[in-house]
Amino acid sequence: MNRRKKVIETQKKKLKKQNARIHRSNKPRYISKAERAQMEDEAAMPEAIPETMQSTASEEASSAADRQDDETVSGDDTHSEK
Repeated sequence: MNRRKKVIETQKKKLKKQNARIHRSNKPRYISKAERAQMEDEAAMPEAIPETMQSTASEEASSAADRQDDETVSGDDTHSEK
């Protein structure tokens, strides 16, 4: 009887572990006080961020336009050689 009981207990343990893996907690992740303060600071800072993003976006657009101009110029050169 002792051996049988031990086998049953080990099978129950395995089932419990499998169920524990499947049913994870729905509780939200803990956020420390320091992290909450940092997130609040970041939430207050977006006013400055769009200005820098706009300047970088305009720089990227101008560089993309320059690249397109270079491609058309190099494309014209290849046609004139033929």
